[in-house]
Amino acid sequence: MKYLDLTSYIPSQFPSYITDFEKLEELHLYFGSKWKLNKTGASLYIAMGMEDEIKTELNYHWLYNDTTRTVPTEIDNLKNLRVLNLSGDLKNLPLSMQKLTNLEELQLAGNFFSEKSNLFSAFKNVKKVHSLDLSYNLFSVLPSEIENFVSLKKLELDENRFPTLPKSIGNLKNLIELHLSDNLIAELPTSIGNITQLESLNLSNNKLIKLPKSIAKLQNLKILNLYNNQLTTLPKNIKKLNKQGVSISLGRNNFSDKEKKKIKKWLSNCSLSFEEY
Repeated sequence: MKYLDLTSYIPSQFPSYITDFEKLEELHLYFGSKWKLNKTGASLYIAMGMEDEIKTELNYHWLYNDTTRTVPTEIDNLKNLRVLNLSGDLKNLPLSMQKLTNLEELQLAGNFFSEKSNLFSAFKNVKKVHSLDLSYNLFSVLPSEIENFVSLKKLELDENRFPTLPKSIGNLKNLIELHLSDNLIAELPTSIGNITQLESLNLSNNKLIKLPKSIAKLQNLKILNLYNNQLTTLPKNIKKLNKQGVSISLGRNNFSDKEKKKIKKWLSNCSLSFEEY
């Protein structure tokens, strides 16, 4: 069995024997907020038949022992999973997840993960992930282990508590999209310029007072969102981005009229917006 859809049926407890379906690639579930994991499971209605190319998804969200939300260690039986969605109120993950080596997309938004969580240990051996969503969590420091996700192309870190980023962020050489909106970022490491494949960088709604000169190294950049920060100027060498016609949002910053005029001259080939919305 590769596909299982239980969204029209919500049993009173988590059907734990789902983890016996070792060839499962796609699993759709709606979870009750007070499910408990036990050995018995409940009767299920199973619907099959979607094409293999449809994205794989596993969604665990329930209350275990009435106080701690967790994921069963048996999840490591689902070794064919490519997309895993664990969004919702989790603090830690079982280390057995290291065995899910075929994962390509990992959605962990809307949890209670922080730098104190075992998140990166749980996925220590998962090297194929190209999309990682850690939005809406409690990180104030991004662990340097992020660089172990060597295949990452999309990284979502919106709505956390980052005041800055580690230098190791620059080691994500394959990154194409980096989302950092709604944090507390006041400055970026110069290593940001090492992510030369980057096409989209969202830094809206932060505390940026300046940009590193290395930002001009992002010669593949297409979208740069700097809306609602505290910028008063941009580094002069940002004009190197002019030739690629980047779309840049600069509204709700502290640019003087004189500075805006200068920026427009530097980036005449770019699509600039100073809209305040």
